[in-house]
Amino acid sequence: MIGYIQNRVWISAVILLLFPLMMQGQSRVDQAMWLGRLDITNGLSQGMVFCTFQDSHGFMWFGTKEGLNRYDGHAVVVYRSRPGDSTSIPNNYVYAITEDDRGRLWLGTGGGLIMFEPERERFRRIPLFRDGSETPVRNVDDVAVDSQGRLWVSVQGARLTRLDISSL
Repeated sequence: MIGYIQNRVWISAVILLLFPLMMQGQSRVDQAMWLGRLDITNGLSQGMVFCTFQDSHGFMWFGTKEGLNRYDGHAVVVYRSRPGDSTSIPNNYVYAITEDDRGRLWLGTGGGLIMFEPERERFRRIPLFRDGSETPVRNVDDVAVDSQGRLWVSVQGARLTRLDISSL
């Protein structure tokens, strides 16, 4: 019986000593999980968000009808179309975002398929054409990169296209 009581006292002492450490760890988890509000009052270009994406560097990207938004946890950078600037995003309606293994973002927009190089902050239009047409596709609804590095593009009208992006 004495051994049982000694074990219980020892276990209680360990719990009392570790309890503050456990609560400190819980406090850190609570702080890391805190979610704030991100909207037009603190930098988002538009309140209607079509898509969200977290890249390999931890940045959050938001596609809206007024451009591409990058959030680093503190501030929002907005990329909008600038007429006459071939390196800006050609269309502000951003419907889909994905990333390839080289860190480039692929955007489905109201102006077609766009490749964005974040390190250079440069946008490049990738023309897509319907079978037998010389008119480029305008609306790209979704984009995804598969395990083999190929880009899949969903075009308005239920058309799915696969692209080899290794040479781009």
